[in-house]
Amino acid sequence: MSRMKAVQPYWPRRLLHVGQERLTSVERTGESTYGAFEQPSYNIISYTWGRFASESGQCIEVDNIPWAVPRIQPEHFTADEFNSVIREIASGVTHIWIDIACIDQQDNDIKLDEIGNQAAIFDRAETAYIWLNHCHRREFEALIELLRENVSTLDSIFLAKKDLIPLLRSIKQNLQNVLGDPWFSSLWTLQEAFLRPDAQVVLAGGYIDPDTTLSSLVSYLAGLNSKMDTLLAQQTYTLRRPNSLKAQLAQALMGMVTKSGAPMLNKENGLILYVASSYRTAWNPLDKVYGIMQVFGLVLGGAAYPGREFTLEELEYQLGAGMNEASPVYAQLFVHSEDPALFERRSWCIRNNVSIPPRVSATILPDAACRFHFDREIWLASFEGKWCGFRSMSEFWRKGWAFETRAQTHRTHRNERVVPKLMLEGGSYEGGAGELNDILETEYGPDISVLLLGKLRDIHRGRRNGYCWAGVLAHPVREETPASSQSSGMQQDVWTRIGICLWEVVDESLEAEQETLFSPCNLILG
Repeated sequence: MSRMKAVQPYWPRRLLHVGQERLTSVERTGESTYGAFEQPSYNIISYTWGRFASESGQCIEVDNIPWAVPRIQPEHFTADEFNSVIREIASGVTHIWIDIACIDQQDNDIKLDEIGNQAAIFDRAETAYIWLNHCHRREFEALIELLRENVSTLDSIFLAKKDLIPLLRSIKQNLQNVLGDPWFSSLWTLQEAFLRPDAQVVLAGGYIDPDTTLSSLVSYLAGLNSKMDTLLAQQTYTLRRPNSLKAQLAQALMGMVTKSGAPMLNKENGLILYVASSYRTAWNPLDKVYGIMQVFGLVLGGAAYPGREFTLEELEYQLGAGMNEASPVYAQLFVHSEDPALFERRSWCIRNNVSIPPRVSATILPDAACRFHFDREIWLASFEGKWCGFRSMSEFWRKGWAFETRAQTHRTHRNERVVPKLMLEGGSYEGGAGELNDILETEYGPDISVLLLGKLRDIHRGRRNGYCWAGVLAHPVREETPASSQSSGMQQDVWTRIGICLWEVVDESLEAEQETLFSPCNLILG
């Protein structure tokens, strides 16, 4: 899985001791002592409850905690169901970690501090579980059987032109039964799923499926999504039937699976997962960042600065800055779906509604050739690295067979007007670097440049070293930048993103020539 920073070892502030008769929350003393237990093995569970808290709900009884355990609507789960599941997942261990009994629900500083350690807490757990408390065994097994028996053979069904409609309808019904569980719409569970893809599945009634893990479920769903994409393309482009019943069912299935986050989880790429978080429900708007930051190994906002309050905009800036400082290549491989001019000096920052090009959707191992710096007082970003004029770069790319080049601009109305080919499915421009240069130069001026990000491995699987180069397309805009304790306000060029480009060099002599094209730079980013 792709994390930007290594997780530091950590023992939870509290663990829940599962006794024969009572549940007791035990606070840690020293580094790893919990009552009479030193470094106890513990299991962990991912579930959802925040949206279902209710003052009239039944009280869940847990000993030795100073806060009131939240009451939950009995329609979501009862106290007896909660206790039953706790005892099921405690098999083989004496302790478990569960947020409702192990995180102080009233002291916000303590709560955020422990949230900042979620990755380490999940990493250390012996066995992880996800609780689909609204999904019954019969429904779950029916879906798994359908996917296991049919997804791998769908290609041959397409070729044989068999009637898919009954099968697609059956899959749709079973998907609704399973993906309708609130676990699949919670923002917090998205992060937890990324942290422990090996989690076992607990269903309504406390039944633990012995054969299906979260990763296998995700794999089945991602496979279905891929096959439906193929079917939709067949109906739309090959058969010219974009409104056929098959196409409608394929679109419906793809929509359900995409909203579940399964295709993104299957990529094990945190950047894509951040985009997937836009489909999830956050009880608190700030959880849009707090509920996903551990995917990137980051501790932000109140978790990093106890006692201080932050707005969502401030947290998003911290998230973007942290991602770019940790891995600028990883953090820049996206294109905006809105005009970056709408985000004052923030075109460099990823947002929920960006697009991740298919070429970079897999797990990546980047080697950075640049650094990003941030003046957090005035939200100003700068790029330290190398740059090259886009005209020179495009002439270099035109040297023929030695390159595989892809360019993608932000999906804005402006770019749709000037570069319509870039807005087609797939989003990559393959009409020739010279033609692309002329189009963009006419619209954005002659100073368009490529800011070199670095190398990506395991994407193009090139004929030489299995890597490609990545860069940001940007152009300068003259602006008055604000003053801060680190810099004085002045008129200067602020470089705004246009898009990204990827290229593979398969000739060693051209690799050496490429080095001569780039010059050192230090640029203010817009």
